[in-house]
Amino acid sequence: MNKKKLLISLALVLGIGAVATIGVMNSMGESAASVEVVSPEMETISAEIMVPGTVELVDMQRVYADASLGNDYEILVEVGDEVEEGTPLIEYSSRQLETERSQLELQIESSYLRINHLEKQEKELQKKEKELRDEVGKEEADKTIQPEKDQLDFEKRSANLDLRQLQIQKDGLEEQKKDLVVKSRGDGTVMTVNDHLQQGQDGMTKPVLEIASAGELQLQGKISEYDSLVISEEQEVRISSDALPEEEWEGTVKEVSYFPSEAETLGNDAGIVQYPITVQLSGDQSKLKPGYQMIMHIVTEEKTALTVPLEAVHQGDEGSYVYVVEDGKARQVEVETGLVENSRIEVIRGLEETDQVIVSDGVLTDGMDVVSVD
Repeated sequence: MNKKKLLISLALVLGIGAVATIGVMNSMGESAASVEVVSPEMETISAEIMVPGTVELVDMQRVYADASLGNDYEILVEVGDEVEEGTPLIEYSSRQLETERSQLELQIESSYLRINHLEKQEKELQKKEKELRDEVGKEEADKTIQPEKDQLDFEKRSANLDLRQLQIQKDGLEEQKKDLVVKSRGDGTVMTVNDHLQQGQDGMTKPVLEIASAGELQLQGKISEYDSLVISEEQEVRISSDALPEEEWEGTVKEVSYFPSEAETLGNDAGIVQYPITVQLSGDQSKLKPGYQMIMHIVTEEKTALTVPLEAVHQGDEGSYVYVVEDGKARQVEVETGLVENSRIEVIRGLEETDQVIVSDGVLTDGMDVVSVD
């Protein structure tokens, strides 16, 4: 009887122990967090900048002030004027040139007076020679008159040479005067007139006039010093517009200016140096017009790298980190990140392609129990 009771008691103890063990295991399973995991992938990733740009015609004539022609000029056209090739646009005035021209005209007039006087002397000498021949004979008269004739001939030739030289100088001044008039090099419409420029200063960096002719379109924008070093000519450009969000255009970098544009000052900061960039548009341009504001998407760096979803990377006091699954636990791993494109981020250091990286939104801690799910 006692033996039977002992067996029953032992069975009860074992049963209770089994139930307790199952309960503990179930409790542990319920406390482990379910997490979504992915493996890092090697893929092409790039860095892209967005540059505001303005649509303009390729054949845009820009007329700048020319300090070599003087600082005083008159603009002869207005915005909206239709001009043809050869139409005068700007006329410079030069006090020195006008003074030289007036002096030359006086000298030329003086030369004519001198030549006229010499011609009168020549006629008087001829009359004197005739009278002398009647008195002393031809041979004696020639001996007497010849020195005067030679001197008069020399003075007359010198006067004519001086006059010719003065006329050449006057012709040169007339050519210089023509150069003071800047003319249009083609047909078009005057788009801008900057008559408010400080002549001789701003006119060297900003156009006084802009004249547009119908034709192909291009984009003008400005980029930073750094971007001017990494963007090259013939590089492909993707172009979008906030006004036409469903449209997209393509283009290529036509030129990155060697010279910076005028520095812009923001608040108390020093001037920001930027470099003009020109992008040639390609394809259908029927929906675009000069003056439209566009966005140029330009790739500044592209490479094949190990990447993970952007939401897998967290930021801490000591830098970036991710959580990976190791032996059923979440382990915090410090990583060095690089380029970001769309929803992917480059991992330069800290991960391998075989790692299981957690991308779940839940709160994680280093060492907590986790269960990965597909």
